[in-house]
Amino acid sequence: MEIPRKTRYPVHGRIQVALADRRVLLGRTHDIGEDGICVLLDEQLPAGGTFPLCFELFVNGRNNVVTATGKLIYCVFASHGGVRLGFQFLNDDANRTRMIRALSATKPGAQSGAR
Repeated sequence: MEIPRKTRYPVHGRIQVALADRRVLLGRTHDIGEDGICVLLDEQLPAGGTFPLCFELFVNGRNNVVTATGKLIYCVFASHGGVRLGFQFLNDDANRTRMIRALSATKPGAQSGAR
């Protein structure tokens, strides 16, 4: 059964994932949609965990810093090394949603489909 997925936009920026032990993992963003973000890190994290996120989102010629709370949905090994993690946004943020929607005008490589 296919689960509909909102449009994803490729992004390439920095992200910080805060852990309960006060460490902060640094990584790179891969793609984003209104419902969540995919990131690349060097460490695995437990699926189902909730993490504070702080990431860059370049929109309309401006680099924006966005904060969110994300629930880790999946964590898989990336083909080039490291791990790919998918976070579902838990908090609604009208400003974040507006910025993500603005990517549709600037990102021709948007992906839509099923998971």
